[in-house]
Amino acid sequence: MEKKEIPDAELREFLKTLAPDGLFPFILNQARYRGVFLSGAALVNQMRANHGLGPLETLALGQACLAAGLLSSLLKEAGKYSLTVECGGPIQGYTAEADNQGHIRGRLFANPIPLTGAGALEGLGLNGLFGPGFLSLRRFNWAAGEDGRPAEPWTGRIMLEQGSLAKDLALYFYRSEQTPTAVILDLCFDREGRARGAGGLLLQPLPGGGENGALEDRLRELPPLGEAVSRRVWGTGGLDFLAAPFKDFGLVPLPPRPAEFFCDCSRPRFLAFLRALAAEKDPSLKEGPFPLKITCQNCGTDYFFEKADLPD
Repeated sequence: MEKKEIPDAELREFLKTLAPDGLFPFILNQARYRGVFLSGAALVNQMRANHGLGPLETLALGQACLAAGLLSSLLKEAGKYSLTVECGGPIQGYTAEADNQGHIRGRLFANPIPLTGAGALEGLGLNGLFGPGFLSLRRFNWAAGEDGRPAEPWTGRIMLEQGSLAKDLALYFYRSEQTPTAVILDLCFDREGRARGAGGLLLQPLPGGGENGALEDRLRELPPLGEAVSRRVWGTGGLDFLAAPFKDFGLVPLPPRPAEFFCDCSRPRFLAFLRALAAEKDPSLKEGPFPLKITCQNCGTDYFFEKADLPD
């Protein structure tokens, strides 16, 4: 993967002042609840630069990547989580995935998002742009089972109902796993459309935790997460802004994990794919034009190949 330079020099300098991105898990109420906070300003801006996104597209895919990162915190072993939205509205859908190493990537099905005939947007939001569709989650476990083979991916699916990824994820956990779950996905934009902050939060009861009305009220009182991230300067702790809101709930931080926009694509991998096509006598590989350009859909990296790279 090639990390493309963020084109806005002012934004690049601003991001250098922020505390590093990361996943910051924690427990509350003597381990009756588990949560994770994802700080992702650099992650979202790298995603935007690599895919060449506008503000609306950044909001849509940014929320998806934040959600995938939060889901990855639920992995107990080596593996990854992926989420996919397929819908009939202008967004059309997207997919995002994250592994247990904090590597997060994703792509939009439509870039730019076509808004012709969709009506004017009131502010920067996504409600009404999804239409009918489905949210699918897949969990991959890399650990081998008793037979020595990796476990089959686990898949869950629900219909979109809320017009909001965060609310539909919460609905998914409630219906599919009977687990009341709070999910917050938030990006903070300035007047020039720069994403100056991005944050996500997931909170669930552990067995025996049950529902807690006071905790639910406190969640509603949290400041916008994107704005909170935009104010997290170097030297501040990962859960510093949650300490005060959750002071009555015994917040205990757990070891943090990295989070970054990262794809494991590579030139050798695409070259092996092209050589396999060449072995099948694909005529396009003889006629060109050269250099051939292949773009990784998941991260936007461009790879170029000359005719000499391919077998005769």
